[in-house]
Amino acid sequence: MPLLFLIHIKIILVKLQWLKPTIPIYCGKLSKELMNATKLFTGQGLLANKFHHFEAWKSFQIGDITITPYLVDPSAALEYFTYYIKS
Repeated sequence: MPLLFLIHIKIILVKLQWLKPTIPIYCGKLSKELMNATKLFTGQGLLANKFHHFEAWKSFQIGDITITPYLVDPSAALEYFTYYIKS
């Protein structure tokens, strides 16, 4: 099952236009808002992908895999995550 986990919003903003709308995106709420604001500002439509929001330090499940996102702060970047993944 293909899916996308966002690690750092600045890395991915330009590339999302090539992501198929059927691929779900896992990210923080602020990241989604920034992506859609960028799309609107540049005259593009909102992303049609299904978004799954997570919060830092709160584990969630995808099937039998548990993911815990940890917020890290490399020079005050917004929503930069690293993950602990356990199956």
